[in-house]
Amino acid sequence: MSRITDDLCATACYVSAHYALERARKRLRLSDDSAEVEEINELIPALEEMDKRQVARAQRRNTMQTFTTEDVEAGNIGVCLACGAETYGVEPDAREYTCEACGAKKVYGLEEALVMGKINIEIEEEEE
Repeated sequence: MSRITDDLCATACYVSAHYALERARKRLRLSDDSAEVEEINELIPALEEMDKRQVARAQRRNTMQTFTTEDVEAGNIGVCLACGAETYGVEPDAREYTCEACGAKKVYGLEEALVMGKINIEIEEEEE
């Protein structure tokens, strides 16, 4: 690996892939060296993919699922905080169960997730 590749990869890992992508594109515009241009062109698709994954991960973290009071009262629903999948047959106070959808140990019972501030509850108004 060259110094350019090392620099861009380190930036992508420790700062953000988006910033590394901007730096790579700027270097492309300013470079006269054909070997450097070829090296950067080879890196750009990987940086673009890494950027997409980082953005998706950030969006998942910032999106809170909403459940109804009925869901919470059912007492058997869990939610994966990694991928958002709902799981049935989970105790209300469950913590760190393995998700069947993504494999992460991030399934929490709805009551536990609510206490942690990870989900929203939509309070249903009673009909008269």
